[in-house]
Amino acid sequence: MGAINAQKMDMVLMNRESYDVLSGKGYLMDLTVLLADADPALRAILQPGLVENDVILSDNSLETALGEEEEVRIDTEQVTNGIRATDLPVIREAGFPDDVYLGVIANTPRTENALLYLSYLAGELSP
Repeated sequence: MGAINAQKMDMVLMNRESYDVLSGKGYLMDLTVLLADADPALRAILQPGLVENDVILSDNSLETALGEEEEVRIDTEQVTNGIRATDLPVIREAGFPDDVYLGVIANTPRTENALLYLSYLAGELSP
Protein backbone atom coordinates (compact mmCIF):
# COMPACT_ATOMS: atom_id res chain seq x y z
CA MET A 1 0.00 0.00 0.00
CA GLY A 2 2.95 2.29 0.64
CA ALA A 3 4.08 1.98 -2.98
CA ILE A 4 0.57 2.85 -4.15
CA ASN A 5 0.30 5.88 -1.86
CA ALA A 6 3.76 7.06 -2.98
CA GLN A 7 2.69 6.74 -6.65
CA LYS A 8 5.53 4.26 -7.27
CA MET A 9 3.29 1.46 -8.55
CA ASP A 10 1.53 1.70 -11.90
CA MET A 11 0.04 -1.71 -12.60
CA VAL A 12 -0.52 -4.99 -10.85
CA LEU A 13 -0.95 -8.58 -12.00
CA MET A 14 -3.00 -10.56 -9.50
CA ASN A 15 -5.35 -13.44 -8.82
CA ARG A 16 -9.11 -12.93 -8.53
CA GLU A 17 -9.08 -12.56 -4.75
CA SER A 18 -6.51 -9.75 -4.90
CA TYR A 19 -8.43 -8.10 -7.72
CA ASP A 20 -11.60 -8.10 -5.61
CA VAL A 21 -9.77 -6.52 -2.65
CA LEU A 22 -7.97 -3.80 -4.62
CA SER A 23 -11.09 -3.06 -6.64
CA GLY A 24 -13.35 -2.82 -3.62
CA LYS A 25 -11.03 -0.37 -1.91
CA GLY A 26 -10.89 1.88 -5.00
CA TYR A 27 -7.20 1.34 -5.79
CA LEU A 28 -7.80 0.50 -9.47
CA MET A 29 -8.39 2.93 -12.32
CA ASP A 30 -11.57 2.93 -14.41
CA LEU A 31 -10.21 1.37 -17.61
CA THR A 32 -12.94 2.83 -19.80
CA VAL A 33 -11.40 6.23 -19.06
CA LEU A 34 -7.83 5.03 -19.68
CA LEU A 35 -8.70 3.21 -22.90
CA ALA A 36 -10.81 6.06 -24.30
CA ASP A 37 -7.63 7.63 -25.70
CA ALA A 38 -5.97 4.34 -26.64
CA ASP A 39 -5.39 3.02 -30.10
CA PRO A 40 -8.61 1.41 -31.43
CA ALA A 41 -6.72 -1.82 -32.22
CA LEU A 42 -5.58 -2.10 -28.60
CA ARG A 43 -9.10 -1.42 -27.32
CA ALA A 44 -10.42 -4.18 -29.58
CA ILE A 45 -7.89 -6.68 -28.22
CA LEU A 46 -8.54 -5.79 -24.58
CA GLN A 47 -12.33 -5.38 -24.74
CA PRO A 48 -13.23 -9.10 -24.35
CA GLY A 49 -11.15 -9.32 -21.17
CA LEU A 50 -12.47 -6.20 -19.41
CA VAL A 51 -14.17 -6.99 -16.10
CA GLU A 52 -16.35 -4.98 -13.76
CA ASN A 53 -16.27 -5.11 -10.02
CA ASP A 54 -17.84 -3.34 -7.07
CA VAL A 55 -16.07 -0.32 -5.63
CA ILE A 56 -17.14 0.60 -2.10
CA LEU A 57 -18.13 4.25 -1.93
CA SER A 58 -19.18 4.26 1.73
CA ASP A 59 -19.43 1.66 4.47
CA ASN A 60 -20.74 2.17 8.01
CA SER A 61 -20.12 -1.38 9.26
CA LEU A 62 -17.59 -0.19 11.86
CA GLU A 63 -20.09 2.32 13.26
CA THR A 64 -22.72 -0.43 13.34
CA ALA A 65 -20.35 -2.78 15.19
CA LEU A 66 -19.63 -0.02 17.73
CA GLY A 67 -23.36 0.55 18.26
CA GLU A 68 -23.29 4.03 16.73
CA GLU A 69 -25.55 3.02 13.82
CA GLU A 70 -28.48 0.60 13.81
CA GLU A 71 -28.12 -0.96 10.37
CA VAL A 72 -25.25 -1.58 7.98
CA ARG A 73 -25.26 0.53 4.82
CA ILE A 74 -22.70 -0.16 2.13
CA ASP A 75 -22.89 1.92 -1.04
CA THR A 76 -21.10 0.56 -4.08
CA GLU A 77 -20.84 1.17 -7.79
CA GLN A 78 -19.81 -1.09 -10.65
CA VAL A 79 -16.59 0.02 -12.35
CA THR A 80 -14.70 -1.54 -15.26
CA ASN A 81 -11.34 -1.61 -13.53
CA GLY A 82 -9.68 -4.88 -14.47
CA ILE A 83 -8.64 -7.06 -17.35
CA ARG A 84 -8.77 -10.84 -17.26
CA ALA A 85 -5.31 -11.00 -18.80
CA THR A 86 -4.95 -14.79 -18.95
CA ASP A 87 -5.40 -14.90 -22.74
CA LEU A 88 -3.09 -12.00 -23.60
CA PRO A 89 -0.07 -13.41 -25.49
CA VAL A 90 2.66 -12.58 -22.97
CA ILE A 91 0.61 -13.79 -19.99
CA ARG A 92 -0.54 -16.94 -21.79
CA GLU A 93 3.09 -17.81 -22.65
CA ALA A 94 4.08 -17.41 -18.99
CA GLY A 95 1.98 -20.48 -18.18
CA PHE A 96 0.16 -19.31 -15.05
CA PRO A 97 -2.05 -22.16 -13.75
CA ASP A 98 -4.98 -19.90 -12.82
CA ASP A 99 -6.61 -16.77 -14.22
CA VAL A 100 -4.51 -13.61 -14.04
CA TYR A 101 -6.06 -10.18 -13.67
CA LEU A 102 -4.43 -6.87 -14.46
CA GLY A 103 -5.27 -3.52 -12.97
CA VAL A 104 -3.87 -0.03 -13.40
CA ILE A 105 -3.37 1.77 -10.10
CA ALA A 106 -5.79 4.70 -9.90
CA ASN A 107 -3.28 7.33 -8.82
CA THR A 108 -0.51 6.55 -11.29
CA PRO A 109 0.86 9.64 -13.03
CA ARG A 110 2.28 7.42 -15.80
CA THR A 111 -0.82 6.46 -17.78
CA GLU A 112 1.05 6.68 -21.11
CA ASN A 113 3.49 4.03 -19.88
CA ALA A 114 0.58 1.90 -18.69
CA LEU A 115 -0.89 2.03 -22.20
CA LEU A 116 2.47 1.08 -23.70
CA TYR A 117 2.75 -1.89 -21.35
CA LEU A 118 -0.79 -2.98 -22.20
CA SER A 119 0.18 -2.82 -25.88
CA TYR A 120 3.19 -5.01 -25.16
CA LEU A 121 1.12 -7.56 -23.21
CA ALA A 122 -1.45 -7.62 -26.01
CA GLY A 123 1.27 -8.37 -28.57
CA GLU A 124 1.00 -4.97 -30.23
CA LEU A 125 4.60 -3.92 -29.42
CA SER A 126 7.88 -5.80 -29.56
CA PRO A 127 9.90 -6.06 -26.32
